[in-house]
Amino acid sequence: MWSPPAPSACTASSSPARGRRWPTCTTFWKKKLSNWKPVIGNSRTVLCSPETNSGLPITSYDVSQENDMTAIKKLLKHPLATWRGINPSARQFLISNGLFGLFWSGWALFFNFYILGLGFDRKFLGLVQGAPALAMLLFCLPMGWVSDRIGRRSALLIGVTVLILGFGVVALSDNPNVILAGAFVGGVGDALFVVSVSPLLAGLTQPQNRSLVFSLNMASMTFASMFGNYLAGQLPKTLEYLFGLAAGGGESYRAIVLLSTALSLLSIIPLFRIHMPMHDGEAEGADHHVVQSGKMQDILQNKTVWKLVVPNLIMGFGAALLIPYFNLYLVDRFAVSDATLGFVFGFQSLVIAGGLLVGPRLERMLNSRVRAVVASQGTSMLFMLALWLSPTLPLAVLALWLRGGIINIAAPLWDAFVMDQVPPKAQGTVASLQMLTWQAGWAVGPYISGLVQESAGFSPLFITTSLLYVVAISLTWTWFHGHERRSVSAAAPVAQAEAAVAN
Repeated sequence: MWSPPAPSACTASSSPARGRRWPTCTTFWKKKLSNWKPVIGNSRTVLCSPETNSGLPITSYDVSQENDMTAIKKLLKHPLATWRGINPSARQFLISNGLFGLFWSGWALFFNFYILGLGFDRKFLGLVQGAPALAMLLFCLPMGWVSDRIGRRSALLIGVTVLILGFGVVALSDNPNVILAGAFVGGVGDALFVVSVSPLLAGLTQPQNRSLVFSLNMASMTFASMFGNYLAGQLPKTLEYLFGLAAGGGESYRAIVLLSTALSLLSIIPLFRIHMPMHDGEAEGADHHVVQSGKMQDILQNKTVWKLVVPNLIMGFGAALLIPYFNLYLVDRFAVSDATLGFVFGFQSLVIAGGLLVGPRLERMLNSRVRAVVASQGTSMLFMLALWLSPTLPLAVLALWLRGGIINIAAPLWDAFVMDQVPPKAQGTVASLQMLTWQAGWAVGPYISGLVQESAGFSPLFITTSLLYVVAISLTWTWFHGHERRSVSAAAPVAQAEAAVAN
C-alpha cells in the first residue's frame, strides 16, 4: 500500500504558461487513484503536474507494487508508463534481450541451411546442433554455481560474449572439427548466460508481478525475432545480388550468419548498465520454499527439486527431436522459399509474443500457474499433430503459429513458479538443474532426429514427441496441481486495495 508523498516533495504552485494552479497532492491523488499509483521507493520522487489533454496525469507508477493482472492491463493501455515503472536494471536486460533476438534471428533461421550448403549431411548437422546442448549439459550445473558466486551481471556479460565468439568461429570455418569445437564453446557461454537470467529477473521483481516481467522478457525477444526473421528472409537474394554469390549456396548463408553474429555484439552494451540490489533478501513467502539451504548437497537431495526438473527432461528430449527442424519440414514437404520461410517464422514470433502476454491473464483466470502451464502445453500438442497431418501449406503454417503461441505461454510461468520455490541463494543452482535436464535431451535429440529423418522422414518424430509431451504434462499435473501455495497474507493487501479503488 502506498502513502501520499511528503508535502515538501510536492506542493501547489502556479503555472504561468497555463494561468492556473496545479492541484495539491491530496486532491490530485484522490482524483486519480483509480488510474494511477505513485512511485514509491527506489529514491524516486513523484511531482504533481497539470493533467494532459487525455485527462491522465504526467507521471509514472511502480509496477513492482502491482499484481500481474493490474500491471498487464496498464501495459496494454499505457505501455510507455508501464515500461518506465519497471525496475531500470530489468529494462536494460529486456533491451539487451530484444537486440539479441533481432540480430540472432538470421542465424537461427538459416544455420541449418548454412551447414548443409557447405556440403555436410544431416548426420553432421545433428552433431553440430547437439554440440552446444552437450556443452550446456556438462557445464550448466557448474555455471549455476559460478553465477551464484560472481553475480548475475558478470555472469551475463561473460556468458553472452563467449556464446557469440564461439558461434562466430563456426561461421568462419569449413573444418568440421573446428565447427564442432566452436559450437561447443558457444554452448558453454550459453550455459552461463541462461542459468543467470531467471535469478536476475527474480531479484529485480516482486512475487506479485513476477509472471508479468518473466513474460515480457520472452516477449521482448520474440517481438524482435519477428522483425529479424522477416528481414533475414530477404537477405539471401540481396546478398547474392550484391556480392555475386551462388543462389542457395553455403557462402550465401555464411554471409547471413556472420552478419548476425557481428550485430549481436550490440546486445552486450545494455548489460553494463544492470545493477543488482545491494542485498538479495529472502523472497516473499520464504516459508514456502521447498529447500531452505543454498548448499549444493541439500539442493540435489531434495525430492521436490527433482520433481520440478524431471518433466523438463522429458519435454526437452521430445522438443529436441522436432523443434529445430520445423523449417526443414516445411521446405521438404511444401518446397517453401527462403522469403516465405522468413515470413512464416517472423509472424510466428509475433504470435508467440502475444501468447506470452496472455500468460499472466490465463494464470489469473485459472488461479494457478501450474494449471496454466498444463493447459497451454496440452493444447499446443494438438496443434503440433495438426501441423503433421495438414495436407496444405496454409493449414500447416496456421498450426505452426498456434502451436508456437500456445506452448510459449507456459515457459515464463513455469520459470516464475520454480523461482518462487527456492531462496535467492539457491536460484542459480536450481536454474542450472532446470537447464541441465532440458539440455540432456537436446544433447542427443537432434542427432537421433537426423538419423530418423534420413531413414524414415518426419512422421516417427511427430509421434514420439507427442507421446513424450503427454508423459511430461501428466507428471507436472500429478506432482504439482495441489502443491502450489498461494500466500493469502501477501494477496490480501492487493485485494483490499483493488476493492477500495472499486468503491
